[in-house]
This record gives sequence, structure tokens and C-alpha cells, in this order.
Amino acid sequence: MKQAFALTTILRGAEATAPKLTLGKEWIVESNIVTDAAATAVRKQNGDLNIWAGNRKAWKFLTMGKGEHFNARNYSEVEFKGYSCPDGYPSPCLSKKIPANVGVWPANVYKISEDEILMFNHLEFRKHNWNVRLGLSYSNDGGKTFHWAGYILGPAGKCGKTLTENCTSSNMGLANYIIKDGYFQVYYQDQVLPDKQPAAGDGTQVAVARAKLADVVAAAKQLKVTPWFKYHEGSWTEPGIGGNFTPLNLKPQGYMHGDAIYVQPLNQYAIVAQTGDKGADHKHWRKAIVLSFSADGLTWSDWQQVHAQPLANAATNCYPSLVSYGPDNEVAGNSFAVMYNYRDGKKAPVDGGDTELRAVEVTVTPSTVVV
Repeated sequence: MKQAFALTTILRGAEATAPKLTLGKEWIVESNIVTDAAATAVRKQNGDLNIWAGNRKAWKFLTMGKGEHFNARNYSEVEFKGYSCPDGYPSPCLSKKIPANVGVWPANVYKISEDEILMFNHLEFRKHNWNVRLGLSYSNDGGKTFHWAGYILGPAGKCGKTLTENCTSSNMGLANYIIKDGYFQVYYQDQVLPDKQPAAGDGTQVAVARAKLADVVAAAKQLKVTPWFKYHEGSWTEPGIGGNFTPLNLKPQGYMHGDAIYVQPLNQYAIVAQTGDKGADHKHWRKAIVLSFSADGLTWSDWQQVHAQPLANAATNCYPSLVSYGPDNEVAGNSFAVMYNYRDGKKAPVDGGDTELRAVEVTVTPSTVVV
């Protein structure tokens, strides 16, 4: 397939050493799946992949067999329990059929044990205009049922401090996390000018927040959350909900709907995202999948293209995630898979047409070239 366009002008970042990418052939993981968020995975002890995907309702639990060119074997719906609607919202509030509603999406997963799964959640609130949060839920039955634990991150300013007052927030995207020095570090999109960004605004930047992994897991098992802190002016002191942040050099792409991983042979971290924005860069919205790399988790390389659709084509690539071929899906080797949602652009249950979950293999080679 002809690659659609050059991303050089829109994907510039600060100087950092990035690897050379060698791309394999694209393959179909699952066809005819309806999902409106990244499909993220954990690796079981027997080598199978368990993957969670879906839209606001219902989430899907997929089992995939061993092998590098994995394919979905079967899937079932996931149950979500214990969420309490914010003050003033109708109850239940999770139905899209009512104007004042809350949407909850799977935003990433972490394997605590074979039976215990921690899920990051993306939440959108539509009673007082539009607001957003990232939160956590916990499963002790292998991911068939998740129980709400609490909110962990909210945008800077007023929107991050209230769910009961009129507010318009930028989209925070999904929970692109790495594990570094015993901490979860979550990369997401935050507001540059608090309280003045529409849901599809252009004035946003990439932020990072962290919390100690052991504390997060211990709290989640009790269906609670521990405090998270945003990176700001060289330290991790700003509260995760409503606190200030220092923008990273990484140019935001596609609301930062994506995933992250540690690439062991490089001793670097990688983030994957979809391109564009519903604002100033609408023409590149979900047209390509891109990767960036970092040695310290704070300074990132320019985005590199993995796969793209022609601009003239109605089809899009969106909601990418990263899949390791090794025993731990948070740690990749020289080769790993980038999985994403291919939409044919035709009318379908989800706007834009969810037709297939696809993947492409990426092999990284260390580079001494500064990009």
C-alpha cells in the first residue's frame, strides 16, 4: 500500500537518539469488531494473550493464541461494577441514551497476577458541558469483571477540580504508561490554558504523572486509589487531579490515544499514537500510526511513522497499542507488534466504521544518528 504523506513537518520533537524501524507485513487480528478505544493486552503464563477492548459499553475480553502473528480465538463481554455517579447526575448515569451521562472506556491494563488485572479507565462527563478524568478499576477473576477503584488524573485548573460545575476540558486521551524505577508513569494530554480548551482543542500538550506501583496495586485491591503527582518544573509534586504540569517535548498526536512499553535491547521506552487532531490538524486525524522513543521518560525523539492510510482514502488507522512477543507485555524485545483499529470509513456501529483489528510487526535497530 502506498504510504500517504510525509509527517516531517508536524511531528518534530527535541533532539534524541531514536532507533531505525523495519516494518513487517500487516495482518488481521480480528475482523468485524466494534471498539472505540485501544485494545491492550497482558500475557498469560501459558503464552496466550488476554486483550481488553470496546467502547463505552460493552467492553470485550479477547483471548489470543501463541505466536508472533497472533489472532483472536474467542471473546466475551466484560462486566463493570461499583461506579458511583457524580453528585447531580442521574442514576444510572452510564447510559449514552440520557443527555447527562458518564462514559467509561478501557484505557490500558496491567497484570498483577494470573487472576488480578488492573485497568486504567478513560472517563467523559456530559452534564456540565464536557469534562474528563483517568481512573482505575480492579479485577480478581482474570478480567471478566472489573470493580471501580477511583479517579487518579484530571486536567489542570478548574476542570480538574470539579465534576459538578460548568466546565469544558481538553481530551486527556488514554493511559500510556511505562514502569520506571518502581513507579507507574502515565503519559496523557493536558490543558495548556486551563478551563479554556474545548473537547477537541488545539492548545494541549503532553504531560506525565506518576505513582509508586506497589502503592497503586495495594490500594486497588481494596478498591481505593493512592495519590498521583504530575511532573512540573523538575519535580513530581503537583496533584494528579487539577495540578499544574510542565509540557514534555513530545508533540501531542491524536489526543494521545495510544500505549507505551519498555524496549529492553535499546534500554529505551516507546510510545505509540494515532496522528492528527480534530482541530487544526484535522486532515491527518487518525491517518497514521507513529512511534517515539525515550531513554529517560522525559525527553522524547521525533515521531516515526509505522503505518498510514492515504489522505484521499476515507479509511483510518486509530487507537494503537503495543504487544510484546515475550512473557511480559510491558517489556519488548527487538521485534514487537503494533496493533490498531482499521476503520474503512463506511457507516458502521461506531462513527467511522470499525471493521478490523490489525497489527504490523516492528523491528528496532539501535542508531547513533541524532534525529
